[in-house]
Amino acid sequence: GSVSYSLDNGINNITMRNSSNTITGNRFNSTNDSIADGSYTFRVFANDTAGNNNFTHNATFLFENTNVNSCRTLDTNDTVYTLTQSVSTTSTCFTIVAGNVTLDGAGYNIDGDDGLTDFGITATGRLNITIKNANITDFGDGIRFTATNDSLIIDSNITSIADTVLNILSSKSINITNNKLSTNGGSLKFGITFSSSSNNSAINNNITDSAYGIYMSSSYNNSV
Repeated sequence: GSVSYSLDNGINNITMRNSSNTITGNRFNSTNDSIADGSYTFRVFANDTAGNNNFTHNATFLFENTNVNSCRTLDTNDTVYTLTQSVSTTSTCFTIVAGNVTLDGAGYNIDGDDGLTDFGITATGRLNITIKNANITDFGDGIRFTATNDSLIIDSNITSIADTVLNILSSKSINITNNKLSTNGGSLKFGITFSSSSNNSAINNNITDSAYGIYMSSSYNNSV
């Protein structure tokens, strides 16, 4: 017999092949490397050697490409997103609205245009966020966490920031380790700020070109 499948209710039917790369036989499979983000219903159609057709199975699934090549909202829980090229924007680049999310910059650049109200990465009300291996430049705040807990910023270069490199607001248990941090110079510029934040740590970070390397306001039990 032979088998095909559709992701658009039969408008386009894709022929499946077996392990011998032929279109008849058994043990069919198919690879689709061009699917866009979205919700799909996978429908399988089969016919036997006598020509009998049968709709055999359907399954609905949600697909999201976790290889990131542009600024966007990161909105799927329990997901590792990986940058696959350098990106730039004239506004905020990454907004995280899910929990247990990792953004791996993979050494690529995240570049803004020095807008004071723009952030390289921002998260509000989240748990277990990890930012690593990122090169972030030319934003108002490099990273802003608000009411975001149990998170990690590690092994990143965040430089030429117009206001605050790492702005930690009403957050706790943020681990900031092994980062190179700098503003674009001048007065009233901050490397790391902890505002109404507790039980955070900033260890082995290189902070330069900042009027205030580490600034704390209404914060306690923070290790630096």
